[in-house]
Amino acid sequence: MGKEITSKIKKNFLGHFEYEIRNIMYGMVRLRCSNGRFPTIVYVGILTYLRNLYEFFYRDGNGDKAHAKHYISNWENKKPFVALKKWNIQMNTHLSHLSYTRVDGTYKPYPLDELYNHYVELIMDFLNGLEKEYMTPTLKKLLGDLKDTRK
Repeated sequence: MGKEITSKIKKNFLGHFEYEIRNIMYGMVRLRCSNGRFPTIVYVGILTYLRNLYEFFYRDGNGDKAHAKHYISNWENKKPFVALKKWNIQMNTHLSHLSYTRVDGTYKPYPLDELYNHYVELIMDFLNGLEKEYMTPTLKKLLGDLKDTRK
């Protein structure tokens, strides 16, 4: 990990983790209630946060990058299913980076409900596996709220 990640830093990070999850949840509510008419920024926000979760759950957390295994020592570095990997690549090329791929006609609409439900399950697994010292009342509430958002 490069620098020492103390318990205090890890606790503080979880507030940022929760913030991103809450923004995804809020965005999905707006999206589901919009009949297809919603600000692009909401869509982009959801995808950006999902991309961050991909890194958190599926990539190695080295250097300054947080990773699930920093909190749950036996967290298995899961392999993303093939379609998820493909969607993450599209997020990188069409959303996160100014690339020529953005204009080559390969863009496909994202299956947001499918992606969201997948990450909700991962987040719930993660929260259920947290040690007591990290499971704050707000994270407990988040866990309960997530159970109600799956479609």
